[in-house]
Amino acid sequence: SDDRLDGLVLTFVDITPRRQGAALVSAVLEEADLPALVFDQELRAVSGNAALYRMFRLTRAEVDGRPAERLAFGPWSGQELRRLLEDAAGG
Repeated sequence: SDDRLDGLVLTFVDITPRRQGAALVSAVLEEADLPALVFDQELRAVSGNAALYRMFRLTRAEVDGRPAERLAFGPWSGQELRRLLEDAAGG
């Protein structure tokens, strides 16, 4: 063994369309007059729009990254919010 590489495999995947799509969705949600909140697959809040933070008098730090069950918006308690999201997602 002479500590040399015998080969190298690189894989490149063009994620440009996915990033452009995500950027478009973010821009549309941010400009919306109605509150909007995006969740990931584990039902963690990814981001909300300005209307959401304004309506519920919250900051991004209080919402972003938190699991649904640790959030409460108006009539929805944390556990109720999670149940509603799971039902909507078919899970």
